[in-house]
Amino acid sequence: MARGITETDVWQAADALLLEGQRPTIERVRGKIGRGSPNTVAPHLDSWFSHLGGRIQDPGAFSAPPALPDPIQQAAQHFWAVALSLGREACAAQVAQAQADADARVAAAETLQQQAERETARLQAQTQQLVSDLDARSRALDAERLAHAAARTRFDSVSEQLGQQAAQLESAQAALSQERDRTRRDIAVADERALAAERRAGLEIDRERQARARAAKRAEQLEAKLESVQNQHQTELLKTVEQSARMSAELQALRIQARDAAAEQAALQAQLKAALQDNQSQQTLRQQAEAQTAATQRELSIWRQNHSAAARPLKKSLRSPAQTASAQGAIQAMPTGGRVTK
Repeated sequence: MARGITETDVWQAADALLLEGQRPTIERVRGKIGRGSPNTVAPHLDSWFSHLGGRIQDPGAFSAPPALPDPIQQAAQHFWAVALSLGREACAAQVAQAQADADARVAAAETLQQQAERETARLQAQTQQLVSDLDARSRALDAERLAHAAARTRFDSVSEQLGQQAAQLESAQAALSQERDRTRRDIAVADERALAAERRAGLEIDRERQARARAAKRAEQLEAKLESVQNQHQTELLKTVEQSARMSAELQALRIQARDAAAEQAALQAQLKAALQDNQSQQTLRQQAEAQTAATQRELSIWRQNHSAAARPLKKSLRSPAQTASAQGAIQAMPTGGRVTK
């Protein structure tokens, strides 16, 4: 049946770990002893830590018992010096390696932070340029919109004038048509009168012929006047149609320019949004790099604090049951004659 863990077992394991240059912990003490639960080891290890300061400060606390022979005392001092030297070398190597690793991590974090700052500056400049381009494009689009509105107004005015002229032309054509019909009726009446006059008398025939001649002349004048008015209105109509076509072409070109300007403005807004998102990502990377640098510096400080005690030379030897047992074991392992071997 295995016996339980005692305070002496825990103290011996902790002293052995300290001589090896390691910080005694619950798991390391359990591994050194080979058994025991954490709940059993923890209070004995706390007791060992609470008495460690007094044991170090007491000048005679770690001195060998007076009854020990000189060879035993010399062997114990020799093993203690060797263990202390090995512990110092291991601790110094660990501290140097930790310092090199921490310096490398700090340098990498600083490089990453510098890259993030340069990228942030570049993105800020690009963002400012995009904002400036967007403002210029917006002003140009506003100017094009004003020109488009003015052209639309002119087109509406010309269209209205064209409608008025068309109405006037239709009215003139209707009046001329009425006048021609009336003239034709007059000619018909004159023809009837001429026929009647031929049957009645020669003088009446001459009078009617004269009336017919006057009516025919009037009809010719009216026909000429109608043709002149039609030609004039036709010319004005052609001019108005050409002007309307030019205004329609200008309006279509302005619409295309406005559509292209709107598309370009949308693209610039998308680029600005992407630049702002890149800027936010770079700021997040810089914050992560700063946090990583701070964590590395804190880790280095904690490492130095934890290993500062082990790096200092211990001026006194420990007096405990574990040392006595290790010294006796060393004496038994020595060759005959009391010669100490390394």
